[in-house]
Amino acid sequence: MNPLDWGPWLYGKFFAHHHPFWGYLFACGVAVFVALVAWTQIKDKYEAEHPSVNPSLPPALPKKPMEVTETNPFSVVVEWAMVSYGGEEFGTPFWVRYRSRAGCSISQAQLVLFIRVKNLRNIPLTISGYGIDAGFPLVRLPTESVFSLMAKGKSLLGAKIGDVVNFSQGPGFSLVHFPKKDNDLVNAQLLELETIDTLLNKPLEPNLPIRGWAFFEYRGKEFSMAGPVKIHIKTDDGQTSSYDADLKNPEPEWDVLKRPMKVVSVVDLSNCEQKPYYVKP
Repeated sequence: MNPLDWGPWLYGKFFAHHHPFWGYLFACGVAVFVALVAWTQIKDKYEAEHPSVNPSLPPALPKKPMEVTETNPFSVVVEWAMVSYGGEEFGTPFWVRYRSRAGCSISQAQLVLFIRVKNLRNIPLTISGYGIDAGFPLVRLPTESVFSLMAKGKSLLGAKIGDVVNFSQGPGFSLVHFPKKDNDLVNAQLLELETIDTLLNKPLEPNLPIRGWAFFEYRGKEFSMAGPVKIHIKTDDGQTSSYDADLKNPEPEWDVLKRPMKVVSVVDLSNCEQKPYYVKP
């Protein structure tokens, strides 16, 4: 609305019969108000068309997309397990050989696992180490040389040199009771097998599972099958993740996977020292 249209009426109504000062004051107030409104509109229009950048302030960062909740980088499954019971004088039929101060030492495995690890990320990941506990730490055995040792005249599932033995889940896991003594050390069967330690020596490609054997001892402890074991995996960037792994396959009848071991030769281990791999200081 134009002030010239309603200004005279307003002046005659309120200020014509009073001192001229009040009329001048009113006119000045109206002029200032109109000028402020016009200036504000002009300023807002200019700033909308010409956004200013304050050099004293850091540039605005782009908005980040909503972050996805972090999940474990691996899928870890225990496909097969053999557990010994009866204490330190018993174990599985599997032994490992390694160099020691005595020159040659052998240790009996008390827990044998066949483990599957899958990288769930879309980039290769390198595992620098892993460990397993079952309420207490398990000692991982070296796997450069793995043997089957049994009483004289017996062999692993009747296998001979060149035979391949495939292990299926059976009832879900194997509970065994092989004595440490009275083994035929002269006719130890050297086994050829994929170990998880060897497969972890190179980066894991995305979505390609690796599968292999692992051997452990738990001297001085009685292993319990109640509840899962926990597997800890550390990557080369220092990150550690943990996974529950049930040793009891709930549906063993569905298992069609092969877990082979091949008997490649017979070796005399009678000159090797028999000892636990880890002896507490």
